[in-house]
Amino acid sequence: DYVVDEFQRYETSVKDRFDKAKKIYDMWLNKPPIRVYDWQNQVHVPMMIEAEQTVTPKVFAALFPTEAPIDVQVYGDATPEQGIVIKGLIAHHFGVSNVQGEAIPALTQCTLLGTGYVESPWLVERKWQQFMGQRYQAITANRPDCKAVNFFELYPHPAKLRMDDGLPIIRRRFCDAEYIKRLSDNQNFKVENLKAALDSESV
Repeated sequence: DYVVDEFQRYETSVKDRFDKAKKIYDMWLNKPPIRVYDWQNQVHVPMMIEAEQTVTPKVFAALFPTEAPIDVQVYGDATPEQGIVIKGLIAHHFGVSNVQGEAIPALTQCTLLGTGYVESPWLVERKWQQFMGQRYQAITANRPDCKAVNFFELYPHPAKLRMDDGLPIIRRRFCDAEYIKRLSDNQNFKVENLKAALDSESV
């Protein structure tokens, strides 16, 4: 009951903001506005998407002047060579995690709605391999990842002003069986009752 009550409180606090954002999103999708008067123009001009596609690429170019905009700075006993190696490793993960690709929808939402979100989860993937006629399951990926987050999935605390102010954010997402299986394979998460959730037939 506490979780439901808190979510309803968060949902109520952002309702006006979400309603306004949905109207902007419909304009970006080029949906013709509802005309309530006969004298209103029936010609629909898609100006919203033109404006967004002018601003977003400029923001993207400013954030990503290179594929992995990272400077090398070493401290303490670390050598410059170690800094270069670490930079190369981070740049590699930038590419593998498709940071630039996942940033595009977040930047689009930022241009349209004033806020865009990305997350950096830990990715664990298992695939079937074959060796000397034997099939076995092996971990093929165990690394940081990057994913865009839908603007309408996050419900900040009604008094939240900054990301580092300590107040929580509720994320509403719909989890299918594949997502729950990925959680069960991830060694960094110890979530209880996953098997019961997978075996259940509830919707």
